Amino acid sequence: MPLDTSRSRFTLVGMKALVLVSVAVMCLSSCKTAHPTTQMGGKEDLSGTLLQAAVGSLDPTASSRLKLKNPRRVRMAIWDKGLALLHASSLKVYFDTDQRPSSWRVNLVSTTPLSTYAGISSVQTLGAWQGLKVSRLKGGLLEGTLVTQKGSTLDFYSSAYALRYQSDLSIWAGQK
Repeated sequence: MPLDTSRSRFTLVGMKALVLVSVAVMCLSSCKTAHPTTQMGGKEDLSGTLLQAAVGSLDPTASSRLKLKNPRRVRMAIWDKGLALLHASSLKVYFDTDQRPSSWRVNLVSTTPLSTYAGISSVQTLGAWQGLKVSRLKGGLLEGTLVTQKGSTLDFYSSAYALRYQSDLSIWAGQK
């Protein structure tokens, strides 16, 4: 029976992201190492750990979880003292309760360069938005993720989250 897309809760972008995240989480959960980061060409790849935080695998280690007062069902997981696995002094994950694997935003403060979070991915600079540098990650686990950067603060947006919650930023979501 064909999928009735007119009543489906997921957009094509959301479904693609859900499949990619599901495959990534399955791959990450099958890792035999105690530490979820890997070495890629001599540098640490933190993209897997970032993705685990985004989809909720690291929530048991969070300082708190909040239900934000808004009609859009956005919640937040917070690591007040940061998350050592991501070299972050502060970490917040905003997510849609119904579509967390595909609709999330990760805000972190870190002195670690963006290229480390991208792993073997390349970073494509797109322009500026509200005074922030906007980039897209190419390749790897975070393929298509939008990133805004100002100083040591990085915000990672899944395409689905940007389309739904950041309409000004969504002009770059879904582009190749």
